[in-house]
Amino acid sequence: MGALSIRNVRRSFGNVDILKGIDIEVEAGDFLILVGPSGCGKSTLLNIIAGLDKPTEGTVHMGGRDVTHALPKDRDIAMVFQSYALYPNMNVAQNISFGLEMRNVPKAEREAAIARLEDAADRAPARPQAGPALRRPAAARGDGPGAGARPGAVPVRRAAVQPRRQAARGDARRDQAPAQQGAGDDGVRDARQVEAMTLGDHIAVMKGGVIEQLGSPDDIYSRPATRFVAEFIGSPAMNIVTGQRAANGFASHGIDLVLNDAQRAEIGNGHAEGILYGLRPEAMLLGDTGLPGSISLIEPTGPETYVLVDTPIGKMMARVPGKVHQQVGETVHLRWSASDAHLFDAKTERRVA
Repeated sequence: MGALSIRNVRRSFGNVDILKGIDIEVEAGDFLILVGPSGCGKSTLLNIIAGLDKPTEGTVHMGGRDVTHALPKDRDIAMVFQSYALYPNMNVAQNISFGLEMRNVPKAEREAAIARLEDAADRAPARPQAGPALRRPAAARGDGPGAGARPGAVPVRRAAVQPRRQAARGDARRDQAPAQQGAGDDGVRDARQVEAMTLGDHIAVMKGGVIEQLGSPDDIYSRPATRFVAEFIGSPAMNIVTGQRAANGFASHGIDLVLNDAQRAEIGNGHAEGILYGLRPEAMLLGDTGLPGSISLIEPTGPETYVLVDTPIGKMMARVPGKVHQQVGETVHLRWSASDAHLFDAKTERRVA
């Protein structure tokens, strides 16, 4: 049994099912991140783990103990909210030391936790320039990792990397990643895609109250289990085209698309409803040969460029390094490797190869 075990957890409000049978095992030292669209059940699941809500069915176990009906104070849960929820009348150091004193943490350990804040310790949380000084005490006050503030606790974070500015979000990730990766403590949080890929040991992708896929960041990105996961993870989203089995393996709108031997063998096993052929934008290159098309949009981002191409099989987005010298309206060719293709059953939308 893992440090956290969620078994067939369901949550309903009247006739509305929010969670529809969640099973998750978080091993000691693993950090799980929940991702999914708004309304998929992430917050409800976090509330149940923290003891702020109870499941309609199912159980929650921590360290081998059934805590389904235990109060939050009896679970040793460290909750970090989306809003930093700091005491406005205390400075950063006081915000951290208050909770430690309530838990009878020795003075030397309290001082060690505060020392990590360096020059932020005396700042007031209300000061606008104290952005990092808000994140760090919020995490330190509730977390075991990094600050040593809650040894043995299971951190439950609600969108802890929250700043709107991209630079600030990068700072927040860098604040948390070294502590998390070096701590070996287990925990659960919800997050956006970039934070999920960079911070998590495992990712659970949720949709409509169920887990579409649970795996490592590489599994989720490289081997998405469903069309939803494939399109949800990655930016820009994966290109998806429909097609059928053909003499050479697969064709869409009369155009043969490249497959390897393993993919041909797999789609030969049925899938009468059709096949979905997926390609990530970063897997495609502009070349002199390949799938022809006309550029309809160019989006330079600096280090790379997004190029939308109208092709005989539909609009395809390519994410290419550096600058693109072609102009909107010019004809280009897209090429890619068969190993970069993802195949899904058109009816079930589950991964085929």
